[in-house]
Amino acid sequence: MPQDTGADRPEGATTPSLAEDRPLHRAGSDLAAFLLRRLLSAVIRQGTLQVLLPQGNRMEAGSGDPPIRVRILHPATVWRILRNPDLALGEAYMDGTLVVENAGIYDLIALAMQNIGLGDGAGLMKVQAALLYLTRRLAQNNPLRKSRRNVAHHYDLSHRL
Repeated sequence: MPQDTGADRPEGATTPSLAEDRPLHRAGSDLAAFLLRRLLSAVIRQGTLQVLLPQGNRMEAGSGDPPIRVRILHPATVWRILRNPDLALGEAYMDGTLVVENAGIYDLIALAMQNIGLGDGAGLMKVQAALLYLTRRLAQNNPLRKSRRNVAHHYDLSHRL
């Protein structure tokens, strides 16, 4: 397995610790790998995407040559991608926990755009959007007391506002 030299990583990004010896973490990583495999096989229909996981697992989705190969360097990144792929892919690339190995980031984006709306992936994206919509009210909960603290913190204004 090739060593990560950091050459593909954006400037200032650091390599996270990849230690994962405890069984609980391994079980969580296995579940994340299973879910990611299901997601990718449902979404990637045109072109090929190879994903190398932190544990050394390799998965491939789609068909065609040549594949675009990405390496995920940290187990938490897999979970972030599963929860919100629209946001997490870009963040992971920027923080260096996702490295595009044999192509450029634009090639990865082109592959994703090529597959939007094809196959079962559209259904999965609808489910994800519905879950985000349902949980948004909890995430954006802003009662009066919290709102006052936010105003004071951000604007340094009196409580009269």
